[in-house]
Amino acid sequence: MSKKTLKINKYFVQIFILITLIITIFLGLQCINYSETNINEAYYYVKKGFELLGNDLLDEALSFFDIALKLNPDCYESYYGKGKVFFIKNELDKSMYFYKKSLKINPIYAPAIDGIGSIYHFNKDYKKAIEYFNKAIEIDPNYSGSYDNLGFAYFYLNDYKKSMIYFNKSIRIEPRFADSYFGRGKIFQELGNDEKALKDFNRAIMLDSNFFEAYLARGLIFADSLEFNNALQDLNNAAQINPNYSSLFFERAEVYFWMGEFEKGLKDLEQADLIGSRVRIKDSSYIDFSSDIHILRGLLLNKLNHKEKAKKEVKKGLMLVNNYKEMTNFYRLGYGYLLVKNYKKALKLFNNELDTNKHKFYGRALAYYNLNKKQEAILDLKKAVMILPNCWERNEAEDLLNIIIVQQEKHQHKFCD
Repeated sequence: MSKKTLKINKYFVQIFILITLIITIFLGLQCINYSETNINEAYYYVKKGFELLGNDLLDEALSFFDIALKLNPDCYESYYGKGKVFFIKNELDKSMYFYKKSLKINPIYAPAIDGIGSIYHFNKDYKKAIEYFNKAIEIDPNYSGSYDNLGFAYFYLNDYKKSMIYFNKSIRIEPRFADSYFGRGKIFQELGNDEKALKDFNRAIMLDSNFFEAYLARGLIFADSLEFNNALQDLNNAAQINPNYSSLFFERAEVYFWMGEFEKGLKDLEQADLIGSRVRIKDSSYIDFSSDIHILRGLLLNKLNHKEKAKKEVKKGLMLVNNYKEMTNFYRLGYGYLLVKNYKKALKLFNNELDTNKHKFYGRALAYYNLNKKQEAILDLKKAVMILPNCWERNEAEDLLNIIIVQQEKHQHKFCD
């Protein structure tokens, strides 16, 4: 082969290498552009997914997270979003799986770590939950959600001091976080400071007008304070937001009872029965309040002069109560025993009720009166008349007080004669 031919071949080889290099660079840039396009598009679907999640459109949110993952299989935010959806759906195994998938891609993603903590929290393993919430805070000291979750974990452990610290930290970081105001309000409520509790519940509702639990909690404070119209308004709002929470209808039925709206109370108890008498309480366990439903139904029927039906209902309720000392509302059970004429047991229950319960005094007065302890009855009736608003309970207390006074006057005249 001649030197000229060799030189030409070498020239063509160089041109070929140069063209190949240009094509490779061009294709690489195309891949990078395509990848960036996918990532940006995936982020759009993630964002929309979280918006749908915020509006409780769970299945729609799930489909958007799936689209994001098709565009970018390493989109850890989408795995976290799916985990959150399944957590809300109470499919905790799936939730844990997707939180872990998110962390496999990004081991320092605080929301996914916090999410795993929430699963332990739901299962009442509060110590394990606290461990994960603290890990999330170590990674992101400004992640307010974990401070809020720590607040609730310590609340359920009855450590109100620590709980208060973390709710306050959450509020300092994110002053518009309604959940933390609600949590702090629950502490004040447990500590008997209804004034401060109301302020925090008001703030939570102002920040989130669909905050079911805040309406319910505030409504119960109003009911305990005998502000029945305010209580009814809050419970009505709660029922519009979540019409499938049975104890809400029970609580509203009791408000109707004290307001003298007995028919409406019975309708709400029917609704509570339809939904079911089991409800999740503070520590995420369930209680069955069917005994309370029967007793309250009996009291309502009694006010409508269905005496025999009333007694049957109350007796059903009393049979379901295994240990009345565990009940928080001794007065309701006391009224049940009044109706079946077990006055000694009724008196014991009213004595166990706190003096802050304004329904206690008229009920206890009835027990005293039927046990022929007139002076004790008079003292309680005077208290009832003084503290109760204008309602049937106050009217009956006044009537009974007048009856006893008249009886005593007749007895004195007879003695003098």
